Amino acid sequence: MKNKLTIPLFGLLILLFGSSCKTTTKIDVLQPAAFAVPSHIETIVTIDRSKPGKGFLNFLEGMITGENIGQDKRGRENALRGVTDALTRTPRFQVRSSSVELTGSNAGDRMIEPLPWSEIQRIAGQYDADAVLAIEKFDSDQNTSTRSRQVKRKKDGQEYTETVYDSKITMNIRIGW
Repeated sequence: MKNKLTIPLFGLLILLFGSSCKTTTKIDVLQPAAFAVPSHIETIVTIDRSKPGKGFLNFLEGMITGENIGQDKRGRENALRGVTDALTRTPRFQVRSSSVELTGSNAGDRMIEPLPWSEIQRIAGQYDADAVLAIEKFDSDQNTSTRSRQVKRKKDGQEYTETVYDSKITMNIRIGW
């Protein structure tokens, strides 16, 4: 009787241990989108439509807000690169970056009228895309404040006063898609 139970029990243990050994399982799961994109859209082309107009006021705005030269341009490029990276992390979309750079508002601080539908169709057709994703507004402002203070310190029994500088940089970025 003991021998009759040992063989099935031993076989059951081998099956349990053999079936529980698995190295890795990979599952791709899509996170629900913040907004619905029609199911027929698979290929998206990105364009920059937030280039500020040229002029003294745009230059003056950059000087007043403490912007570095080309700061907004690099910011727009990084924003487009970021949205492209985010969209290509999912298997649903193929994203094509374009060299399309259109002038937006004078200072880049507001949304302008939408592009005509014929222009959207032309850009989408040129890049063989189902949709066009445009950065429509981009403006960054930088403010730097610095203050100094005196601090008393001791070294080797000698007391001395040291000037310490505290600096704070505040960056505000406004972006519209």
